[in-house]
Amino acid sequence: MDPILITDLNGNILEVNRQAVALSRHTSIELQTMRIDQIHEVNWEIVGTKFEALQNGATRIYESGLHRQDGGSVPVEVYARHVEFQDANSIQWILRDITARRELDELRNDMTSMIFHDLRSPLGNIVGNRR
Repeated sequence: MDPILITDLNGNILEVNRQAVALSRHTSIELQTMRIDQIHEVNWEIVGTKFEALQNGATRIYESGLHRQDGGSVPVEVYARHVEFQDANSIQWILRDITARRELDELRNDMTSMIFHDLRSPLGNIVGNRR
């Protein structure tokens, strides 16, 4: 299950699930005294400076970094959308941990570089001998 946070329309965190506590390493009480932009790098261009892009019910998706209590950071994919919470307009933030995906991307890039490097010399010799 993914970390989920609920904020008011000012970005104040109202509610969090256990996964948000575990991934951020903050307590539930600490998180509920914070703003959403203190827990992750909000992409203001996508959500709007006052979350206006979320007001019409659209879901906005972007990649960011979750700030942990110990100063570390976890790469996350953010899903933000307008919801009703306790009879008030709110925003739901789902922060999916993409650490494994980033590691696989890095391995793929390393492998591509290695293959390119290993093939460049033999191909250069073949092309050079044909001239």
